[in-house]
Amino acid sequence: MASVRLRPRFELSVSLDSDRVLERFRELLRDPEVRCTGDVHSDHVDLGIPDDRQHFWSPFLKIVVRSTDRGARLEGHFGPNSNVWTMFLGIYAFFAFSGLAGIVVGFSQWTLGQTPTGFWVAGVCTILYLVAYGVALFGQYLASDQMDHLSEVVHETFDDTVVREPPSA
Repeated sequence: MASVRLRPRFELSVSLDSDRVLERFRELLRDPEVRCTGDVHSDHVDLGIPDDRQHFWSPFLKIVVRSTDRGARLEGHFGPNSNVWTMFLGIYAFFAFSGLAGIVVGFSQWTLGQTPTGFWVAGVCTILYLVAYGVALFGQYLASDQMDHLSEVVHETFDDTVVREPPSA
């Protein structure tokens, strides 16, 4: 998956109604050949990688099933394990808050005629934020084969029912 989004997404329109879509996912998860785990809920499906193949960056696929006038639409988005996602959100929040505080302190120092060292804090936080973003993208790269596997499982399961959208003018 070539994407710079931290949580890549896809949409798939199918001719089945949402109840039949959820039933197909239940059948899929009962098949031992599929090599994915998951849960089917009332309007969404969670798919993941089996424990014996998981690593720190293993992806998680959440698919929301929405009814449409021509069947259903599957809206999927990939993400890391919730613990990894929460850790990165905490890191991003810390650097964003610290950088903002550095800007406030820097402007205060500047207006008081002092050396605005707070701006250095903001600069360092910006660099560290970008490093964390790069690490997350590298983790996504490491998980790309597993993301492709989960995506292929979904597309193969519904290949016979895909509704091709007419090209927009």
